[in-house]
Amino acid sequence: MYPPDSMDVDRAALMRLFLSDSEEELNRMEAAVLSLEDHPDDSKTIDALFRIAHTLKGNASILALDRFAKFAHTLEDLLDALRARRIAMTKELASLLLRAVDALRGMLASFRNGEPDSAAGQHKIVEEELIARIGAGDEAAPADVAAAPVPASPDEGFATSPSDGKWGPALRIEMTKLDQLLDLAGRTLVLQGQLGTSLGSPSPRTRT
Repeated sequence: MYPPDSMDVDRAALMRLFLSDSEEELNRMEAAVLSLEDHPDDSKTIDALFRIAHTLKGNASILALDRFAKFAHTLEDLLDALRARRIAMTKELASLLLRAVDALRGMLASFRNGEPDSAAGQHKIVEEELIARIGAGDEAAPADVAAAPVPASPDEGFATSPSDGKWGPALRIEMTKLDQLLDLAGRTLVLQGQLGTSLGSPSPRTRT
């Protein structure tokens, strides 16, 4: 049973926005990684990468895209270790991050084609490498750094609805999480309203 403070949202519209917005975020992430290869100590770029991964994870969680969200969460953890200087930016790490971007793009392509589980094995290999790199950083970190508390992410503890592998007509979310959807869904609502007005109103030239 769903909690009373929830509402139904058009899932198909959110999926379209998720796909397009995620592509843009991944393009930004790729450019940032390439920039870090030349400027490995650029903390602003590292922070930007972390925020992108966090956004990807949060949006996927809202849509119950569990595999994508889990992968993005692992990537977020690695970038958190990078910005906390538990691991260093190297050419090898940059290559791994670019492979992670490609893996996420592959998932988006699968969603578009209606095949959420295609190429899962390849994505799993990259995810395991991300986890291994995080573990290596934790082992090498000083005790006071490794034990430092990490601030909880804004959507930490969000429970996604169970998925039956099919895109349903609606997605039920908690009202307390609607702020995470404003950027994702707001533009669709505005454009739909503008389109409806355009189609429903007669042209000034046809008025008598």
